[in-house]
Amino acid sequence: MTPRGTQRVSIPRSKYRDYVNVAENFSAGGEVAKTFEYWNAAGVLLIHAAIVYTDALTIKVGGVKSQGEIYTKEDIEKLWKHLERYKAWIVPQLSQ
Repeated sequence: MTPRGTQRVSIPRSKYRDYVNVAENFSAGGEVAKTFEYWNAAGVLLIHAAIVYTDALTIKVGGVKSQGEIYTKEDIEKLWKHLERYKAWIVPQLSQ
């Protein structure tokens, strides 16, 4: 198996603040999940906060980051719809 190459994209350095906002959003979500003892959700959100803080730094310092996107409301609505459809299919499979 050949290792996957690193995919980097150029980002204007001024955009690092957008990524700080995303990291803070993940962090806040992790805190809410922790409060409700949703440990797995908290863990995923906190790990993603760290990743996005790192993206913010690489953008600020070098104007690049690893390939990925910031989610919009529309993205989340589409993802939610796909998850609901998938759950409707898979939950009965797991109940058999």
